Amino acid sequence: MSRLNEIKSELEKVVNRFPLVLTSAVAAICIVLVVIGNVRNSIDNNYWLTWAYALYLGIPLHFSAVIAIESRDFDKRKRVQTLLIGVVLHALIITHLLLARNEPESQRIQIFFFYFISCHLLNSFLPFLVGMKKEYFWNFNHWMFSRFVLSSVFSAILAAGLGLAFGAMQLLFGKINEELIGQVVFFAATLLHVLYFFAGTPEELNNGNWIVDPAKPFRILVQYIFVPLILLYLTILYLYLAKILFLFELPKGNVSIWILVFCTIGILAILLAEPFRKMESNWVGKFAKLFYWLMLPLLVMLWIAIFTRVLEYGLTESRGLVLYLAIWLTFISLYNGFYKKKSLLAFPISLFIITFLYQWGGPLSAHSLSFRSQSARTETLLAQDSIDEDELRSQLHYMYNYHRDKAEWFAANQLPLIEDGYAYDDISELIATDRFEGRIINRSQRNEYPEIENVYIYEYSIQGYDELFEIGRGAGSTNWLTTADGCSFQFKDGETTITHDCSAAFFLFCKQLKLHQKNYPAFTQEWTEGNKQFKLIVHSYRFETDPSNSNKFSTYVNGAVLLVKR
Repeated sequence: MSRLNEIKSELEKVVNRFPLVLTSAVAAICIVLVVIGNVRNSIDNNYWLTWAYALYLGIPLHFSAVIAIESRDFDKRKRVQTLLIGVVLHALIITHLLLARNEPESQRIQIFFFYFISCHLLNSFLPFLVGMKKEYFWNFNHWMFSRFVLSSVFSAILAAGLGLAFGAMQLLFGKINEELIGQVVFFAATLLHVLYFFAGTPEELNNGNWIVDPAKPFRILVQYIFVPLILLYLTILYLYLAKILFLFELPKGNVSIWILVFCTIGILAILLAEPFRKMESNWVGKFAKLFYWLMLPLLVMLWIAIFTRVLEYGLTESRGLVLYLAIWLTFISLYNGFYKKKSLLAFPISLFIITFLYQWGGPLSAHSLSFRSQSARTETLLAQDSIDEDELRSQLHYMYNYHRDKAEWFAANQLPLIEDGYAYDDISELIATDRFEGRIINRSQRNEYPEIENVYIYEYSIQGYDELFEIGRGAGSTNWLTTADGCSFQFKDGETTITHDCSAAFFLFCKQLKLHQKNYPAFTQEWTEGNKQFKLIVHSYRFETDPSNSNKFSTYVNGAVLLVKR
């Protein structure tokens, strides 16, 4: 009983200490539970999952506010003001993410990712800007990382245990609603993760009583696994540097990725080794002092690779990311190599600034920089008398996918605005217009080969029907009987076998689709047989067309559901 009282006391502490954090977490969990429960119904899952993700970002954001307050003895008014700032920021983030649903998918994913990085980076340094002792920086971030990993392990074990328990129940007592199983497992595992993490948050952060020395296995991991691997990668990159100097050739473009990965992992290893650097007979400390100097020749090679690529193909958002990471690594290398009064705070603060500039830097953002670069390249290409088709297609593909928000630019360059983004057929039709008559050279070889489109649809309505049956390939109570272009099947309803053929309708349906369009519909067909109503929904299919032969067209059904209303 005393243990239960202890757990109850810890829960009350968490609720009283982190009310906004828990509100965000519980709200996000509830939305995901609704989505899981309606996975087969016609609800806008993307909309609600965007809400869930936006609410989730309130967890690190409000946690930063609480830790900032506790790091300094704020009076009641300042406490309320700090919490209100967190609430306002969270509301703005939610609004932006909901509005971003209309952005191209690549932009939307990028916005989600950088909000995730920014909100978590705030946790690492904000308390130290408002009053927490800077010498506790490593210990605080080590605590957060260790606690998160431990919470994740416990949650995974709980989820696996519940999954096995439900599996045993299904085996012994019959089928259990799969959505219910998903809801219970997700709710229990996620709630445990949140509560366990925040229950262990140290109090009175500035007295240092909560600091624990890193465990010996952690020290072994850093000193005898991480650092030797870094030395191995360093040797490989230096050998490549020697090769290009000897052959007097430019570095390959993909070497930039390896340099970024090496430098990032190396910096992480050096940060993890911080507590061990001053120990006697510790070679890691000596390596850490040399590491930033050893980075400099590699960074020179990185910059050469970046400029070679940008000068040849222009700046894209992905190259912008490499560019900004190169700026950050160069700053970190020079800062640690030349500046005597070093602070670990420089790492997360500078990375936060770089992240902010990349995503929200206005004219300096990667989106703006890439637009100026690629729009200029496209305009130059459109003005040429001889245009390489692959190059033109690539440029238009990029502009339609990443910058279709620039409607004025498309209008000024007499390009139709494709609302749904890039569609292969739309751009092919544009290239075939009189505007480019006689100017296209090096016709794309892709036109000589068949084009295949695989379609997978995860959301469809089943409302108004009593039963749902999965229909696929292979033996079973339901199965496909498919011809080359067919969509026919047989369905065993008790002792009755129902056969239905909708091949002709399915073929005409696929013929009307465009290759590479953004959103494909499901094929549906309804009919009545006896006193029952049926509805077929083909949610997974493939169609293939041969541009060199307009009469050659084939379809293939991968999966469907049959709805029955009795």
